[in-house]
Amino acid sequence: GFRNTALEQYGAAWVEHVPTAINVFTRYYFNIELFTWQLALYYCPTELAVIVAGRGSGKTVGLAIMIATYIALHPGENHLHVSISLDQALLTWRTIRDLGGVEMYGHPSFNERFIISPKGYISSPYPEIRFIPWAVGDPGSRILFRTLGDTHIERLRSMEVGTVTVDEAFRKVPNPSTYPQLRGCIRGINQFKL
Repeated sequence: GFRNTALEQYGAAWVEHVPTAINVFTRYYFNIELFTWQLALYYCPTELAVIVAGRGSGKTVGLAIMIATYIALHPGENHLHVSISLDQALLTWRTIRDLGGVEMYGHPSFNERFIISPKGYISSPYPEIRFIPWAVGDPGSRILFRTLGDTHIERLRSMEVGTVTVDEAFRKVPNPSTYPQLRGCIRGINQFKL
């Protein structure tokens, strides 16, 4: 796909060639189209992407929609979303829950189609979203939410995820081992990935 070949094919101009096809999915389930910069982030072919933007620019809502969409379309893939505070992590969690619960155009909502019912949205002790398995052998996907400033960084040990997002990443973090620990959560190839 685009992520695997964009840099090789287009070089530094890859952003000019970002596909918009994922907007069919986001429009169908969330009634939202991603902005061009959000599409570039979704399809970003680099290992690390950084977004610096002002308040109200669509970082949290856009990121929530991108995470939910990506995990819904990648069976068996877990995602870790880390925020500076639990309140900020819950904002992303609530955005997915609330926007995913709205039925559009007479078809099932995102929550009905992809989230385990009735216990797919877990708010405590650690927020989590559980997705319906696609097939036999698929363990189901999860979006896990943790705090970046957690002094008990060991809570991330033994966690395996395919992707990680960090909200407010440039704030001061009390534990300097946080970022290496996050990188250690990312695992190798996902056998269920399409």
